Order: sequence, then structure tokens, then C-alpha cells
Amino acid sequence: TQEVAGKFEQFANANQWDKIQEELYADDAESIEPQHAEMSGLKNAKGKDAIKQKSIDFNNMVEEMYGGFCSKPVVGGNFFSVGMGMDVKMKG
Repeated sequence: TQEVAGKFEQFANANQWDKIQEELYADDAESIEPQHAEMSGLKNAKGKDAIKQKSIDFNNMVEEMYGGFCSKPVVGGNFFSVGMGMDVKMKG
């Protein structure tokens, strides 16, 4: 888990989000949004292809990206967590 978290951090710091999805996600990975997120057009996705399409769809909703962050991973057992955020102007 520490090794995967380290690779995640390395790719995130290099803004290589596609590489994270391709190399670190399981084929049946799920991207799950909170209930209220569907109002903004974000939906749950299952599988690498669906997650990749979800990323494309999100990027198409962004008018301007001002910045973002991803914290250092915190490993606990077989899991790791990161804090993430973005400062964006959405279309519309």
C-alpha cells in the first residue's frame, strides 16, 4: 500500500491523473460521488473506461482552472487517503 501511495503522490505532483487511472486503478474500480453531486452533472462510474469518460465529462464542464492541490497520502492498513481540492470556474 505504501508503494502504491508513493506512486500516486508522484503522479499527482506531476499532474499525471491519466497515469494514476491507467497504472493504479483496478479494472473494476468505482468512482462514487456524494448524493448531492448528481445535481451538478457528476455521476458514479464503474470501470476504467467509465472513469476516464467521467474525467473527460468533468473537464468539459470547467471553463477555467485556477489551481488545485493534493495532500501527501496517509496510509492505514490496506488503504490510503488524500485530501484534494480545485479552484475552478464552471461553465454556465
